[in-house]
Amino acid sequence: MFPPESALYCRLEVYGAARIEGSGRSRVTMAYEVRRSDGVLYTRGAPSLIEPDADGTLAHMIGFPLHAAPPGDYDIVMQIKDGLTGRTVDLREPFTVTP
Repeated sequence: MFPPESALYCRLEVYGAARIEGSGRSRVTMAYEVRRSDGVLYTRGAPSLIEPDADGTLAHMIGFPLHAAPPGDYDIVMQIKDGLTGRTVDLREPFTVTP
């Protein structure tokens, strides 16, 4: 549960992504949408490439303010795609904005 004057952050780590032979690089992208329980879109993030950290970890953080979010139930729906294998994973994370 989150008050409307806060911001919500979500960190995602990717494991087992395919790597380009020789460089060890990956081509993983992530897009997301935040929807109210009635399906109305609150915000979204276009697909973006997840760059590895200095230690090679594939991690991505998203965040958005809740000041314009009416109280109620929401879902963050994330789509992660491995551009080398074509494999796609969809994740849904529910949360609630309190009055």
